[in-house]
Parts: sequence; structure tokens; C-alpha cells
Amino acid sequence: MYVEDFERIIWRNTLVCIDFLTRWDPTCRSMRKTLDRLQQRMLGRVELYHVDVEDRNLERVLHRLEIVSVPTVVFFHRGEVMWRETGLRSPEHLLRVVDELEIRIRSDQH
Repeated sequence: MYVEDFERIIWRNTLVCIDFLTRWDPTCRSMRKTLDRLQQRMLGRVELYHVDVEDRNLERVLHRLEIVSVPTVVFFHRGEVMWRETGLRSPEHLLRVVDELEIRIRSDQH
């Protein structure tokens, strides 16, 4: 992925989830599986992308967002960081986060 692609993705008018990970880390692999299952349950409510922090093309993005630990999950809407956490999270926790973010987005639009 290139910086331009990343920027285009996070500036969408939908809720975008970026999972910053490494492919070799077991915690990252577990979080990736959780997010993939969660995406299936959310029926298009969130666009999900996995970004390998070892991708040299995204060094500026990682520095700007201060991604220093993995896995780090960040939700964006129109380029704004709406929520972020590092570490393994449960599907239930992430569903609550999505529900809360959708409420926030709707209230901001009125």
C-alpha cells in the first residue's frame, strides 16, 4: 500500500477500520482473525483494512499516527481518528465501539 492509497481510504465518508499489524506476531494474527469475523457480522457497516507496519511505503503514516505497538486498531471517518486502541480486543468490545462511533457520526451530521 502507498501513502496515497492510505489517505484515500481514510478520507472516505464511511467508518474505516485500519488494523496495524505484523504478519509474524501471534497476537496480531489473532486480532486479524477477530476483525475479519467481526466484519462479516457487521454487514458492511465498516470497511476493514490490514496494514503491515513493516511496509516501508507507509513509514510517514506510521510516524504521523504514532503507531509504535501492534496490533493497533484505528477507526477513521473522513480522515479523522475516531478511536484507537493497542492490543488484543474482543469482538463484543469492538462491536460496542462501532455502535458508539456510528451514534457520534450521526449526531455530528445534524
